[in-house]
Amino acid sequence: MATNLLVQFLAWFTSNGGFLHPHLQYRDKGIFADKGPIPSGELLVSIPINLHFNSCNPQLDDFFTCELSLAESYLKHRADPNHFFYPFFALMPEADVCVSPLCGIHDFSKISLGFASYIDIERMNIPSELLVAMSVIRSYQFQYGLLPGVSFFNHDAEKGNVLSKLSNMDDPNFDAGVGTIARVDYAQGDEVYLNYHPTNEIFHGSAQMYYLYGFMPHSAKFDTCVDMSSVRHADHDYQQKLKCIQTLALQSGTSAENLLAEISLAEQHGDGAWAEGGNLALAQILQSLREL
Repeated sequence: MATNLLVQFLAWFTSNGGFLHPHLQYRDKGIFADKGPIPSGELLVSIPINLHFNSCNPQLDDFFTCELSLAESYLKHRADPNHFFYPFFALMPEADVCVSPLCGIHDFSKISLGFASYIDIERMNIPSELLVAMSVIRSYQFQYGLLPGVSFFNHDAEKGNVLSKLSNMDDPNFDAGVGTIARVDYAQGDEVYLNYHPTNEIFHGSAQMYYLYGFMPHSAKFDTCVDMSSVRHADHDYQQKLKCIQTLALQSGTSAENLLAEISLAEQHGDGAWAEGGNLALAQILQSLREL
């Protein structure tokens, strides 16, 4: 990230009411407490309502419609140096850079054939000219829209806190924007994190994280059976995943042909639990066909 663009962004951000903890510094594609320690409970970042880039009201409008509108607006204005949000847009990916699986080539070392098919269906619902912009929107947005300042933080569900609405002590009805406080004590030099999950109690599984943000979380502790059937994560429990694959394959009515294709991919990419669970389901399907 160019230093002059970052300096321009910080000047714009703070002059318009944004706050970034004075001990924070951007480097190595993350935010670090390079200028001093930060104890838990201290405000890390706050973004007033005037710095929320959102083209509709997600509380009133259909969420997908909001996303499309946001992608159209972002694509239209991202290169306009006179636009209010240009200092923020200048730090975003280039207009032709896909940042999520939504517009990229499927990586079957990470995902199953079934999950790839789900992504393909999602692609069909989005105009082709908006696919790359939509990948940026889905990767960088929070429930409040695109938020300058928070996109610098990497994700950690254990050390990071979620974004939440800020209150105004003088006027509780006034929308003071959103922000987050330090969830843990950070020593000088530590990387400082944000929690990308919707709340500290509601979690995205690995499949949703990969689909939205283009990366697999370090831990798969929040994964459901659907996540285990969708992505290949080294943290998955072998026996649990095996049972999930077998059960879901039978419940979903997957054809023997599709199962064979999934099993072949799983074997190619060392996903033993998917392959074994798939083979168990396949045996039951073939047995049922013989009994007809």
